[in-house]
Amino acid sequence: MLYCLSLRVYVGTKKGVYSDKLLRAFIQKNGGRDTPFAGITRDLFEGFHFFLEKRGLAASTMNSLLCRLSQLMCRAVDLKVIRCHPFEDVTYEKEERKIRFLQKSDMAKLMALKVNDRGAEQAR
Repeated sequence: MLYCLSLRVYVGTKKGVYSDKLLRAFIQKNGGRDTPFAGITRDLFEGFHFFLEKRGLAASTMNSLLCRLSQLMCRAVDLKVIRCHPFEDVTYEKEERKIRFLQKSDMAKLMALKVNDRGAEQAR
């Protein structure tokens, strides 16, 4: 049922095809049988997360794919296939980001540098 629902939700999108492919690979690895909605628990979510980690995917890619799996469950709730969302309280992995702006001290150092070219000095 999980696979059938994923086909209904993500047909035609590039991300949908990729997430569907990985979901199918995960299902094949875990016995090859589709999972009934009654058997979907947080353990399935964590198992899929571990499966994606073993594939060496980036944290943002894993979060995107896990979010799509969570969207499947939202869709199942909307269609009244299940009563409650099994992954509702799940937290996603955060990746540390580099600072992408100049600090005030860095800006002061740049302004203190002497530039020989007048045009470059004015542009600064």
